[in-house]
Amino acid sequence: MDDYYSMPPMPQERDTQSIHSDKIEAPLFLKCGTRTRTRLVAIRKVAATVGMDTCRALVGLSAYTGCDTVSAFAGKGKTRGLTLLMNNKETQDTVLKLGQEWDLSPELSNELEAFTCVLYAQKASTTMINKLRYHLFCAKKGEIESQQLPPCKDSLSQHTLRANYQAGIWKRCLEKDPSPVGRGWKMETEEEGEQLVLHWMEGQPAPEAVLDLLACNSTKKSSLPRCMCLANDLRCTDMCKLTECENQVTSVESSDEDEDDMENDD
Repeated sequence: MDDYYSMPPMPQERDTQSIHSDKIEAPLFLKCGTRTRTRLVAIRKVAATVGMDTCRALVGLSAYTGCDTVSAFAGKGKTRGLTLLMNNKETQDTVLKLGQEWDLSPELSNELEAFTCVLYAQKASTTMINKLRYHLFCAKKGEIESQQLPPCKDSLSQHTLRANYQAGIWKRCLEKDPSPVGRGWKMETEEEGEQLVLHWMEGQPAPEAVLDLLACNSTKKSSLPRCMCLANDLRCTDMCKLTECENQVTSVESSDEDEDDMENDD
């Protein structure tokens, strides 16, 4: 290990783009392997090999592709994201911006949407995630599971907010963090009081015509976790197994909706 210890210290940087090992003069090692075959990886030697640009972007990539506080993309692990990061300077610049500001700019949101398209389809012909979902669905002639499709625009926006917030915490680990509310999370009032919960999306998970065809198998009463309609914050429909329950749309509500539709038509 003499060559590891003889390596010169990294330059001292104080901005949010620097990596944390820059501020530690002592050599850093990562211990990995098994009990019988232990290996020590020199962090600075790896950093010198892959390059500082890649190292600085790893913080944002780790948050965006999934961590303890941010969900991951189904079937798209960190290896795929790392390959794109190391082979594309534009991807490096995009991911590097994650966490530099607490508020996510529309420009960065669009860049990350384009990166997600490439994450799911290397030769994607569009940078719009909803169009890519449609293209992939058509390419498989509908024979594709929902988890194999990328998230919709609405859901991806909340995911991007959470990733940006988490990357900002890592880049400012010695500073006080702002509230996560409005950055992919929201406060809900429960019996125990207010609780911080994930804000998955702004709109509905599917068009009204599709939601009307959904049904749950609850036979006694609409209660969690048995009723899947309640679990997904949806109303029970006439196709549900239980014909009458408290979670169904009442006649008053349905008449109000009909009046609203008539006003919109007028």
